[in-house]
Amino acid sequence: MKYQLNVFLHLLKKKYFKLSLVFVLFFSCMILITYINPVEVDLEVFKPLVGVISLENFSFVDYLWFMFQLFFTIYLSYVFFSYEENNSKEFLVLRKNYLYFMLSKLVLFLIFIIIFRLLIFFIPY
Repeated sequence: MKYQLNVFLHLLKKKYFKLSLVFVLFFSCMILITYINPVEVDLEVFKPLVGVISLENFSFVDYLWFMFQLFFTIYLSYVFFSYEENNSKEFLVLRKNYLYFMLSKLVLFLIFIIIFRLLIFFIPY
């Protein structure tokens, strides 16, 4: 698990940093647009802000925000799970238990996703 955490921190410094800045910029713009809007902020306005699409009140900006969050998560997971294949193929064969290795990778990434989604929920709340 310690190795997976080091891999994640390395990727955070090298590959995720610029994309995370774009994410923070886009997220702050979404919050700004929502709170400048003269309409009272209720549950229907709050849902698209955290990434939940409702088909009744669907706008292009909500769609872009949802798609950006979706592709952001897919890209992070792809880079994280393919790190060993791209950087250290020789160590993949030497792993004692590959199932445990992938399970620890999955647990760490799920913890990251939960913290990430909680931040997205609690910041605008």
